[in-house]
Amino acid sequence: MYRIAIVFFILLYSSAFSVIKIQRVMSDLKDFNNLVDGKYNTVAFGKKGENTIILQLGTVRYIKEIKTFLAERAKIKKISIFTSDNFINWGIILERANISESAISFEFKNTSALFIKIVIDSESEIKIREIECYEAAAPINKIFNIRVENITEDSATIKWDTAIKTEDFFIYSKKVKGSKMTIFEMDYKDKHSITLKNLLRGTDYVFNIISQSPDGTKIESKTMEFRTKGIPLPDIWELRALNITPFTARIYYRSNVPTKYEVHLGESEKSLKKIIEETKLSEEKEFDISGLNPENSYFYKLVVSDKFGNVAMTPPLEFKTPPYNIALGKKVIGTFSYVDEDIKKRGYGQTGVERVVDGSLNYFTGMAISYNADNADQYVVIDLEKAEPVKRIDVYWWALSYSRDYRIELSENGVDWITVKDHIDAEQGSEISSPGGDFLVFQSTPVNKTGRLIKLFVKAGSKRGARTKKWQPRPNLYLCEIAVIKESK
Repeated sequence: MYRIAIVFFILLYSSAFSVIKIQRVMSDLKDFNNLVDGKYNTVAFGKKGENTIILQLGTVRYIKEIKTFLAERAKIKKISIFTSDNFINWGIILERANISESAISFEFKNTSALFIKIVIDSESEIKIREIECYEAAAPINKIFNIRVENITEDSATIKWDTAIKTEDFFIYSKKVKGSKMTIFEMDYKDKHSITLKNLLRGTDYVFNIISQSPDGTKIESKTMEFRTKGIPLPDIWELRALNITPFTARIYYRSNVPTKYEVHLGESEKSLKKIIEETKLSEEKEFDISGLNPENSYFYKLVVSDKFGNVAMTPPLEFKTPPYNIALGKKVIGTFSYVDEDIKKRGYGQTGVERVVDGSLNYFTGMAISYNADNADQYVVIDLEKAEPVKRIDVYWWALSYSRDYRIELSENGVDWITVKDHIDAEQGSEISSPGGDFLVFQSTPVNKTGRLIKLFVKAGSKRGARTKKWQPRPNLYLCEIAVIKESK
């Protein structure tokens, strides 16, 4: 009956705020885990003199009230309560002397903590049933008073305040062509400060702050910027290889200050040699590289210097030259000239056999469609205009309907034909994507012979395929491109 009365009294004394689940308790009391087990019929035993209890809350929480329930009245000289966000630095938030109650309550306002330390100085041994911490609603967070201070040529300090204690992410980069860097604060605080070092002089930087509340809620500041002091060093903002053909490429670069430049080129990173040098200062430049070989990898780097002699250079970058397709724009005839009115109505132009040599792998703007392949043979003949050494023939089919049994023929006069390969199954090739992300089937056939006329031939009724079973192969065949790759020495 006595135990029931005690529990009833404790329930009546409970707060309307939610109880914080204590993640860990540390104490010099005997059976100290009983302090936070949620049971009012267990006790922890304290000694005469000072008793220390440390509660870990798991994350920073706002505290409304702390209650201590004793098993019996005791004469307590003093209770002191401290808080900390890192277990190292403690601050006292309350102290009360000469306490004789069995249920002791302390209320707080705008108090937050990750750790709570309670020191009880008792005139006699004590028994504590339970300690409860009640959570207050956290204020709404906001980021304010952002400022940049102590800017030098290579450093700057950014400070900001938050409405509550938070763990914040600071994200910064060079304003132009900069990689984002993130600094994560390990402590909860409401006054924040970060010093950036090893910055580039005379350079614009941008930054923003993501503030994370103890409950995981995040808010983000607007993007702000600052410039370091001093004359900027040369910085290459942009470097690209453009208009790459089998034999040429165009290099484009942009820098932050006027520079002169050198271009180094090679077939490996270790074989780079200077091929171009320009002494006229400029911030932006395009220049051409010639004498390249088809289907080859090249490495290049740019070395720039400003009028003061300061130098910057890029790491070696790579580009690859495409195959030498000698069928581009050549005369072509054949049965792949079916006009799809629906495609035409959509404004993609008229489908036709000339699409197979237009260099486009796009479905609608680069596609040739055969007539009914069940009823008649289908073919394409490309005239290279003169006999050429042919290395291979690359065929690109639309994955909606492709041939699983076609052949490639070669002729120098249009009368005498030789079969390069028969019974070619496009499905045994590779599945690739068009520039628009559409599905294509690619099949490459080695030739290594000389010829002027190239023929792709599909016998009537031959087997057809589609990418998935739900795409039943249509009676028409869909051909995107035939690339005739020239043998290059």
